[in-house]
Amino acid sequence: MEKLILKYLQNRLDKSEAIALREWLQERDENRQVFENIVSHWKVPTTELTTIKKRVSAKVQASVFKEEEVSQSRVFWSRAWRVAALLFVVVGLSYLFLELERGRTDGGGSAEVLVEKEADFGQKLTIELSDGTQVKLNSGSRLTFPKHFGQGKREVQLVGEAFFKVSRDEQRPFVVNTKRVQTRVLGTAFDVKSYDGEQGVVVAVREGKVQVSSERAPSVVTLEADEMVVFRGVQPASKVRIQEDAVIFGWLDQRLVLVDQSFNEVITTLTRWYDVDFDILADPSSFQKAFTGTFKNPTLKEVMESLAYIYELQYEIDGKNVKITQPY
Repeated sequence: MEKLILKYLQNRLDKSEAIALREWLQERDENRQVFENIVSHWKVPTTELTTIKKRVSAKVQASVFKEEEVSQSRVFWSRAWRVAALLFVVVGLSYLFLELERGRTDGGGSAEVLVEKEADFGQKLTIELSDGTQVKLNSGSRLTFPKHFGQGKREVQLVGEAFFKVSRDEQRPFVVNTKRVQTRVLGTAFDVKSYDGEQGVVVAVREGKVQVSSERAPSVVTLEADEMVVFRGVQPASKVRIQEDAVIFGWLDQRLVLVDQSFNEVITTLTRWYDVDFDILADPSSFQKAFTGTFKNPTLKEVMESLAYIYELQYEIDGKNVKITQPY
């Protein structure tokens, strides 16, 4: 795992390695603590490396000694994991420090430190990047970006939906990477939507111009203000005019806009928007109509009342759980 962390620090992870690292971080809180320990000590002066390694080693020894004095009735695996985690810090730091020192000896540059920000369900998050670019994350979205952009280009990784207002820099293009789609700009305002579990990737421009390419498309699509493009599977993508601004950008002003969405699509959107779980006890075939509705900063009850009317369903809201039963 320490090799994956090193590649992460050097921004050299491929897609499968990034997934493996993310899954390891999500397994235990201790894994993330170990990871953060290593990352936090990555950019330190060479003169401090030996001191840090000694300090961490002393922490391991003290922890092991203290654990030996604790009653044997305590859970064995809890102690074993804590010791193993600390040992991993020592081994991992030693390996990474060695690579760092080697890079310095070889004249290599400092590693790029990545930052990850996530907007949970029911939340929206505003971020300012080191170049002054403003990013607003929609619910259930994650953005990974360098703490400081280098000289070549400004590159970020997005899962979910975000609106970017990019500071113009003609010497350093700004690139948004999503699943199979790359959006490249110099300075503009645009929205990218690419959620896991959804096939389509949507790029829409409010101001300026962007270039969008896909690994499955033979050519680059250039978008200007009020234009958008949707990539779905292997189908060719073509740009179209944005007919209603609120459909794409409404979420920025707390407007929930649903246009010709299936019942399942509506439920997915509401799950993210309100951070609730749906318990659907009705026959899905009962809900075949497409739903269209526009709401300004609505409560969950207001939206559910509209759904109840359109689909003739019954519902019950209990905290973060919504139960839907057969039409009455």
